[in-house]
Amino acid sequence: MTKSKMRVVRTAGLAALAASALVLSACSGSPSSSAGGDGAVAADGGHLTVVTSARGWEGLDPAASAVSTYRVMLFSIYDPLFKLDEKGEVVPWLVKEASSSDDGLEWTFELQDGVKFHDGTDFNAEAVKINLDRQTDTEKRSGEGGNLPRGAMSTEVVDDLTVKILLDDPVESLTSALASSVVGLMASPSAIEKYGEDYGLHPVGTGPFVFDDTAHIVGQSAHATKNEDYWVDGQPKLDEITFKQMDSAASGLQALRSGEAQMLDNAGPMQVDAIAGDSDFTGVFQPPVTVSQLYMNTKKAPFDDIRARQAITLAIDQQDLIDNLFYGIGAPASSPIGSGSWAFPGWVESYPKPDVEAAKKLVDEIGGLSFTGLFANTSEGAELGAAIQSQLARAGIKMEVSTPDQATRISDTFGGKFELVQFAVMGSADPDVLFRPWFDPSGANPSGIDDAELHSLLMEARTTPGNDARAAIYAKAAERVAKLSPTAYLAEVPLYKILSSDLVGFSMPPADAPYMGEVAFKK
Repeated sequence: MTKSKMRVVRTAGLAALAASALVLSACSGSPSSSAGGDGAVAADGGHLTVVTSARGWEGLDPAASAVSTYRVMLFSIYDPLFKLDEKGEVVPWLVKEASSSDDGLEWTFELQDGVKFHDGTDFNAEAVKINLDRQTDTEKRSGEGGNLPRGAMSTEVVDDLTVKILLDDPVESLTSALASSVVGLMASPSAIEKYGEDYGLHPVGTGPFVFDDTAHIVGQSAHATKNEDYWVDGQPKLDEITFKQMDSAASGLQALRSGEAQMLDNAGPMQVDAIAGDSDFTGVFQPPVTVSQLYMNTKKAPFDDIRARQAITLAIDQQDLIDNLFYGIGAPASSPIGSGSWAFPGWVESYPKPDVEAAKKLVDEIGGLSFTGLFANTSEGAELGAAIQSQLARAGIKMEVSTPDQATRISDTFGGKFELVQFAVMGSADPDVLFRPWFDPSGANPSGIDDAELHSLLMEARTTPGNDARAAIYAKAAERVAKLSPTAYLAEVPLYKILSSDLVGFSMPPADAPYMGEVAFKK
């Protein structure tokens, strides 16, 4: 079988983006690809505090059914097999070199030698197999395992540093998924065996920072220290990182202003607007591949009736939300694919524009519409819930707003224990990582939609070579989703982080997969 060497593995089409992340420097206003790219010299040492809101981390196991959305923490503890560089290209990381057969059904990964997990366990081919098997276990149903072909992929150990991946069908997004989602993060097999179901409280990776499970208050604060034996020379720069959960992004910005913290993860439009013109801070954002959505549970009343779902879609006025709640940041969406993706289909014609009167007629047809909507447990989540509640009320729709803790919202969503839930899915420019898992039984599929035509399109797009051909198929899939109405779009939103101008070395690829090994304070 003919093999082709991977010199640089490219995420399908990511290189078409002008930059993986734009940094808006409040003092200069000029874009660049990373924070602190002004020739500043990085210092060794220092204690970084990162604050966030609406980022649960009850599970720090990459294969958990409700995996943490706190990517800065995950990508500090764990290393991925591949990673995205600043240009959006997939490059080998724990994998030293990769090659694939001409038909795309077999991949061979040569691994880095001499890498160890934080507990001293060797990183080797058996560790890769254990991790990938956990992600693709059809019984376990890990939260992001749907980014890999569950039931259609197997991993074989060739020798201590060589792994072979066998696929039933070619998967164009394989290396992209291993770089931009948590499925490529490697956990210690010894720790997995030792802690069992509690492993997520004792995460052990090969990453630049070692998790301190003695200083962990679940969902509130966590601490990680420098990996003194890290396999990348000269990294990490920092001595330690503290992670803190705040009750809102607004309080997170206050922590930055007071000097308590130096990075705000998951910043909102209000905070981005607040730092405009302030040279003490830098706002980092990726092109908009993330779309905020209202997922409706199509498996239970009232949203097992398509008319109820259509009524929600018609009642939502995205531009009103953008103008009055999002500080003018973002744009109306008509598909799960944001404009920062190479597969962006433009406006999907079958997705309806706001029409309150049409929504009212549908509500009358079904004899009324009332339900509970789940939103983030933050002040911003409550504000968004109230705004949606007000818009729906104009069409005679009654929504009770619920803001459970993040762990409950995630577990209820992926457990099907909800009626409507708001999520802004972490972005990736490849729709097989961003689109398919959320609208097909092969992935997490929170809405429960199960449509043969949509499934066929998504599987075809997954296996078809060439970005142009794939984009055309995804455009059809977006049209099909619009007709099925399992979700209502709120806006496409850039993903923002705000950093102290004293930090250098941070960059954000076109996915929420930040690398923390090069982050440092200025000298």
